Amino acid sequence: GDLVRLGPELLPEHRGQTAVVTQLADAHCTVAILDSDLRKVVGECWPNFTDVAVESRVGRLGSSVLVQGLKSSRTQWCNGLSGFVVAHPKQGHPCFIQKPGSEHPTLVFCVKLDSPPPEGQRQVLMDVKFLMPFQRDHCSKETRTQKK
Repeated sequence: GDLVRLGPELLPEHRGQTAVVTQLADAHCTVAILDSDLRKVVGECWPNFTDVAVESRVGRLGSSVLVQGLKSSRTQWCNGLSGFVVAHPKQGHPCFIQKPGSEHPTLVFCVKLDSPPPEGQRQVLMDVKFLMPFQRDHCSKETRTQKK
């Protein structure tokens, strides 16, 4: 789920591209190469770890994230909610959805929300552009109260 920049030792058409890690091996990984919007998968390759640089860990399994920037009236309810990146029960991690009429699959991450509204979904699929790293306060409410 990490977003990585592909290095100079790869094929010319892959150099400098951003990709998402889909599998890990001992000395290399499998990546899905993304378009400039970081949404559509436009290719795949198998670089050595020395040929990639991590740009973002926001999509890593277990990453704590904050959802923000949604503008659609159908999804705005998610803005400001926090959660964890999890594997989708059927699609695994990361997820690629095929939208009707689109030639390329779209990258999304499954987020298990910490406090979904009673009528809302507990897990949502989100574009990476709507996910921000979220630093959790590891102190319990009781600990914070005792420090005052």
